[in-house]
Amino acid sequence: MLDTALLSPRRHYLLALSGGRDSVCLLHLLLQQGYRNVHLVHLNHQLRGQDSEADAKFVSDLARELDLPLTLEKADISRLAKEEKKSLESSARSARHQLFVKAARTTGCSRVLLAHHADDQAETCLFNLLRGSAGLKGMEPQHEFQIDRKKLTFLRPLLQTRRAQIDQFISSNNLSYREDGSNTDLAFARNRIRHQALPLLSQILARDVVPPLTRALATNRANEEIISNLLEVLQLRDPQGRLFLPKLRDLPPALQRACLRNYLHEHQIPQISQALLDRALLLISPEGPPALNLPSNSFLRRKNGRLFVD
Repeated sequence: MLDTALLSPRRHYLLALSGGRDSVCLLHLLLQQGYRNVHLVHLNHQLRGQDSEADAKFVSDLARELDLPLTLEKADISRLAKEEKKSLESSARSARHQLFVKAARTTGCSRVLLAHHADDQAETCLFNLLRGSAGLKGMEPQHEFQIDRKKLTFLRPLLQTRRAQIDQFISSNNLSYREDGSNTDLAFARNRIRHQALPLLSQILARDVVPPLTRALATNRANEEIISNLLEVLQLRDPQGRLFLPKLRDLPPALQRACLRNYLHEHQIPQISQALLDRALLLISPEGPPALNLPSNSFLRRKNGRLFVD
């Protein structure tokens, strides 16, 4: 179940522990296999009243029982979402990332373990595809992310594990966990994909659709790696890391699009959709617009034969 190729018992890790079955499963799997250098991190989102408080108490009690260090904080996500004019999901993710950064600076450990599994991966793939992402997009087993000039490495050692395997592990080890009622709320699109769309697709096709979705992601990831290596060989950057337009203009449109996608991804631009790449491609032409608004208050600019994120 545990992808140990990503891990080493000698290293220290932060573990995002919500108290739900997935993160509880990951924690106990690690301990069973000798990974003791684990620092637990929990954020009370204050979204579910007493249930959120009970989640935090469960995590605190579990850390004490297992004699593991814990960083536990709370954040008023509803208030933050209104102030930042973001969705609850986006504000909650930002608050968790800020807590990871704080814990990383306190502990000196920048490796964060997350408990996403294969069924989460299939849901993410389908959700992103239908939302208009630039190709098949899922979660990486290992992903580096920079937040407030602090580089974190997110690791997902359960990404090849099925939800049914997690349920079996929880049951066979008689483990307690917290159930988040929002995970079954069909007002959220992701929950409808999980509880309605994927089961219906499996019923229509008379097969489990999670494995082919995850295999398609793996194939797409391999193809993207080949393209990225090709783009590196072509040396499309200037010494400052900006895209050199004379070389970029000589490429076929498919490679231009791949180059722009990789460049925006490196600069941590979120929500890279097909529509965004179509608009970015216009900047390659001298007759195109000189700049493009990007998500996260950034711009893609054309100046002096270069493209760069500002």
